[in-house]
Order: sequence, then C-alpha cells, then structure tokens
Amino acid sequence: EQLDLYGEGEFIYEFSQLGYSLLLSGHMAEAIEIYKMNAESFPNSAKVFDDLGEAYMFNGNKELAIKYYSKSLELDNSNLRIKAMLSKLKRMAPNEIGGH
Repeated sequence: EQLDLYGEGEFIYEFSQLGYSLLLSGHMAEAIEIYKMNAESFPNSAKVFDDLGEAYMFNGNKELAIKYYSKSLELDNSNLRIKAMLSKLKRMAPNEIGGH
C-alpha cells in the first residue's frame, strides 16, 4: 500500500499529537474528531483506539471510553495499561469519570 512508503506510523503519531494538544487545551470536541479520523484511517492500529478511549474518558463518556479501549485491547492484548484502565472504568460509577 502507498501509505506504507510514507510511514503509516508517522501519520498515526502526528494525528495523535494534534489530538492530544487539542485535548490539553480544552478543545475536547475537536480532539475527538481528530481521533475519529485517525481511527477511520488506521482501523488496525491499537494506538488510535487507545487515543479515542482516552478522549472519551476525559470527556466523561464511560461507555464510549470502554468501547474504544476494548477495541484497542482487541488489536493489542499485551497492553497492560489498557487492561488496567478498562478494569478501573468498569468499576467506576458514571459520575466518577471525566477530566473536570
């Protein structure tokens, strides 16, 4: 595939960094949109679903955080941080989640 010639990992990383910058600056909706585009472009990357799960977690959406963290783990079941995060999220009450 052509994208491999240009470094798929580099594209994933750049979009991830952009989304994270938006997340940190309080532009949650924009960060989520960037992460969604990354996930649509690279559906076999555990990293993009990890990012999306994290954004939804910070946005207070437990169900979508669990959904996307689970998808990330499906693609890379060796990620211990994601396993711990999923376990923590599943134990949390809905009002305990969120970055605010």
